[in-house]
Amino acid sequence: MFLAKRYLNYMRIISAIIVFTFAMVLTGDTKIDENTIQGMWTFEEGEGETVTDLSGNGSNGIFVGDIKSVTPP
Repeated sequence: MFLAKRYLNYMRIISAIIVFTFAMVLTGDTKIDENTIQGMWTFEEGEGETVTDLSGNGSNGIFVGDIKSVTPP
């Protein structure tokens, strides 16, 4: 009986941690100030050696070395 109660306590703690983590992820919100941003790269081009700066400042970049593209599952 003692082990069952101990197991249930562990499960409650783990469940609370998971719920807390999801709450933090879902409520997180990033705000970008367009007046002060220096550069923004999302790396979503999918091909080529250039990464485009989406901030409008023209800070495009070039990859150096081996480029490995990974396809999400």
